[in-house]
Amino acid sequence: MNLTAVVVAIAEIGPILAFFIAGQVTEFFTAVLVLMLASILASILSWVRVRHIPWLPIISTLFVVVGGAVTLFFHEPDAIIIADTIYYALGAALLYLGLLRHTLLLKHLFQAVFAITDAGLRILTWRWIIFLSLAAGANETVRIIATPEFWVDYRFVKIIIVLLFATYQFTLARRYRISSESTDWGACALNSLPMIWFLNHSRLQYTAYDHTNTYQNYRYVSRRLSHCSRRNRHHFSQ
Repeated sequence: MNLTAVVVAIAEIGPILAFFIAGQVTEFFTAVLVLMLASILASILSWVRVRHIPWLPIISTLFVVVGGAVTLFFHEPDAIIIADTIYYALGAALLYLGLLRHTLLLKHLFQAVFAITDAGLRILTWRWIIFLSLAAGANETVRIIATPEFWVDYRFVKIIIVLLFATYQFTLARRYRISSESTDWGACALNSLPMIWFLNHSRLQYTAYDHTNTYQNYRYVSRRLSHCSRRNRHHFSQ
């Protein structure tokens, strides 16, 4: 795995681990501050390394920072928890609104990196709508019936569930992929945690450009990735 992929993977996983660990060794509000700082530092690290931050991680970080700031300022634990609920509910609502307008938002999000047919994208969109709706409902349920300290642990487990769900979607990608435009993600990405994480947060796509946003470099890396299952490799290199 190249250095950029390692750095970006750390930037993605770091805030989650930092919040979980802080929640075990300190009180809730301090853990929230750690999450805010870690999220901001992760964004800075990604920018320094790849010179670009996709919109989805920006929105995620914004929800963390705004929700965390309200929580700390008003000493109200529910604020950051509700921010998480809104984040998932908003994602489900936007995907559903896209379907109503006959727009497949996931096509614009993944582009050729995850190129599958429109039929596959509709199935994938419905899966994410249902999953994100359930995640929002579960998060709100935990807020109502459990303690903020419990939510710290729940949030960590929830991210693991999200990863597993995202990983499962590779089976759909393999069935509906457009072979002329995409790589065999189902065979390749399952062997690479950063590639799985890419599908969930859409930040790792820029590691494939190797600091340039040229289509030629992207297609070169795509061809390399398409052979990774046969080579039994867990990463790609230039």
